[in-house]
Amino acid sequence: MKTAPDLKKSRFRLKGVKSLAFRLTLLYTLTSAGLILFVTGFLYADLSRKLNKEDTQFLADKVFVFRSILANRYGDPEDQREDFKEDLNMDLKREGTVQVFPRIYVRVLTLSGRVIMESRGIPDSLRKVQYPVSISSGAIPRICSPVRVGREGAFCVISARAAFGSHGEDRAILQIALDQTREESLLKDYRYTMALVLIAGILGSAVLGYVLTRMGMSPLTRMIGAIERIRSPQHYPRIVGDDQPWELVPLVDAFNNMLDRLRESFERLSQFSADLAHELRTPINNLRGEAEVTLLRHRSDKEYRHTLESSLEELGRLSRMIDSLLFLARSESDRSLVNLIVFEARQEIEKITSFFEAYAEEKGVFVEVRGSASLRADRELFRRAMGNVLENALNYTPSGGKVVLTVRSGSGLVEIAVVDTGQGIAPEHLPKVFDRFYRVDPARERSDRGAGLGLSLVRSIMALHGGSVGIRSTFGHGTEVLLRFPFDPTSPT
Repeated sequence: MKTAPDLKKSRFRLKGVKSLAFRLTLLYTLTSAGLILFVTGFLYADLSRKLNKEDTQFLADKVFVFRSILANRYGDPEDQREDFKEDLNMDLKREGTVQVFPRIYVRVLTLSGRVIMESRGIPDSLRKVQYPVSISSGAIPRICSPVRVGREGAFCVISARAAFGSHGEDRAILQIALDQTREESLLKDYRYTMALVLIAGILGSAVLGYVLTRMGMSPLTRMIGAIERIRSPQHYPRIVGDDQPWELVPLVDAFNNMLDRLRESFERLSQFSADLAHELRTPINNLRGEAEVTLLRHRSDKEYRHTLESSLEELGRLSRMIDSLLFLARSESDRSLVNLIVFEARQEIEKITSFFEAYAEEKGVFVEVRGSASLRADRELFRRAMGNVLENALNYTPSGGKVVLTVRSGSGLVEIAVVDTGQGIAPEHLPKVFDRFYRVDPARERSDRGAGLGLSLVRSIMALHGGSVGIRSTFGHGTEVLLRFPFDPTSPT
């Protein structure tokens, strides 16, 4: 029995790792977090792409402007350096009046790498940056290369060739750098906002997921309450599945079916207990009565001998009943009882019929065996099952009748049919003839025909072999008992 700390641990474990609500909440939270992370990541990437596209477009415009300035100059660019600087600074000044935030730095170099001019205030570290390979004078920049320059921050740089003079020769290189500090700050703020949104989304999803999970599991909670109110399988409230979610309807049906089976099992157990008490009481009362009568006065040796013989008969009946009950109990839990071998079914049946030959002749009943087939079964159990079926047929077949045992095989089965021309069984009794202690005679008087365990033993033996037993009967015209044994000739013994 669990102690209080053990119960607390088990409850904590149930509410934690093994809790269905916890698992559903965790899955819901992870799904929501993944969705939020995907959306925010997509928006961040889209914003970064658009900012980079705008910067590239801005630099492409500058390249076009500066190419126009250089194209209007003739002669050696070295000789016109001051004019270049004036035009360049005037353009940068005009750009500054329109765009306050962006800052650009421009350098003009000869093809040999000598600096012709550069914008004022350009950082020294920016001069040392490795610019990308310059594009031709007729090409338009499609992308700028991001670089980070010490404390100055992030820049986006491009390099392009420019035609100088009227001849249109590539005699100068433009290197333009755009300060991206504003964009970097914007992206940083956006990342911070995304982190807050992600954390808030995860926490909100966890709380909302738990609440929704508890609400969604309320039908299951009500079902548990209904189950806890069950005190006896014989008197229980059936769970109504009409007001349950369709996912729980199969569970409700399965549980109700289980309760039906339990109730049926309890009823059968109660009936079995009553039948067992009745069957044991009869021989015990007989033994006690005979002993009391014998002891009332002095008896002769012959009378004592008769009493002992009668007692021995009753004791034998008790012993056979107990053996049958033990076999039935063991057959339901122990499959090792079966020792399967292959043998000829007809030969074994003929041995069984020869054992009952004297009894059949005494009753005036003709017994016939037909057909032949190999069978894989336990020889002793097979004899016991066939003996019980044949004895039943002989018991209920009147003089002049006939019992025919037919062996046939096919479709992976070996069938043995036992057909008699006896009195038959009424339809209302057929479903119960394999129940323990059940006898068609409602008076249940003592009879030499047994205690009603014969067909129960047959059903248990067939179950041990993985087969089945069935019965058909027409009242007043006879009965057929059909035993089906599975048999695959190709499988090993």
